[in-house]
Amino acid sequence: MIKILYSIVLLFFYGICFAQNDYELPEVTSVIWNKKNDIRIKTTYDFNKLTKEEIKFKGGIIIRDANNKTGSNLFGGLSAIKVSENGKYLTTISDYSSVYKPSDFNKYRSRLFKFNITYDDSNFIEKAELKAVSNLKDSLGVIINGGIESVATVNNAFYFSRDNSKELFVFNRSLDKAIKTIQFNKSNVDIEALTNTSDGNLLAIEQGTTPGERKVWVINPIKQSFESKKYKSKYKEVKGATTLKNGDIIVLEKSYDSVKGTALGLSLVKERKLTKKILVSKPILNVDYTKILDNFEGITSYCSNGKEYILIISDDNGDWKDNNGQRTLLLHFELNL
Repeated sequence: MIKILYSIVLLFFYGICFAQNDYELPEVTSVIWNKKNDIRIKTTYDFNKLTKEEIKFKGGIIIRDANNKTGSNLFGGLSAIKVSENGKYLTTISDYSSVYKPSDFNKYRSRLFKFNITYDDSNFIEKAELKAVSNLKDSLGVIINGGIESVATVNNAFYFSRDNSKELFVFNRSLDKAIKTIQFNKSNVDIEALTNTSDGNLLAIEQGTTPGERKVWVINPIKQSFESKKYKSKYKEVKGATTLKNGDIIVLEKSYDSVKGTALGLSLVKERKLTKKILVSKPILNVDYTKILDNFEGITSYCSNGKEYILIISDDNGDWKDNNGQRTLLLHFELNL
């Protein structure tokens, strides 16, 4: 029954989201991620590095404005993502703030971009087509001042975390405006990994800035009670999390070095381990530093034809003064756990 209700909620979520369109659609296009379309791939890149025993790389696309600009006000900053159960509809939220932008930048903050996603016959990701744009607004109907980093769903509610904030925004399925906020005590730089648990709670992991232990909160959204745990990461930052059908959780982690580039990790936390005070994870993908990858911040998952898949997305940091040509890169993986 819970799974049926969850499916109904997501159906309403994507149906209503794709009906909204508060602004004229920016000209956004997507291209297959390969040497021809990515100037960062100066030599032949071995994409087999993105495939391991338990995870198979199923292609990637670069999403950008039609004029191939980086740092565009109109599009970018994608950190929080949620895909429909069949993988065909993707809702993404921009974390753009207005730190380096003029006052009229307000309408570009906390933007929702809704895409149709297509795959080829071998289920490699092929294309993202922008269908609608709107904004996340607070309970007063004011556009949220940027910094949206992650999204999770529990029952008929959607929860969004923000940079440097002790609150979660709570939305109903219409996403018209926040219906309330949940306050919780934390002392970290960010919550960028937020997902649901199979028993109806929320799991939040602090981002951190160096390898080591992270604070974890298991949040009961009804009682607004909290249980503290720990998570250990070999990476500098924990960037996202998604819950699989069986209740297991995949954690997205990364490290960045200005010379070496980005290192990427995906780790599995088994559902039965969520009761422990220290969450033990198993790495399923570790990619060493490379300038081919980018600033991955969002992760989501879906099932199709009996197989489970994940999508991860990078934030182009387009609201920064110097984003060094970062891209919106959407990668697709098939799980074999």
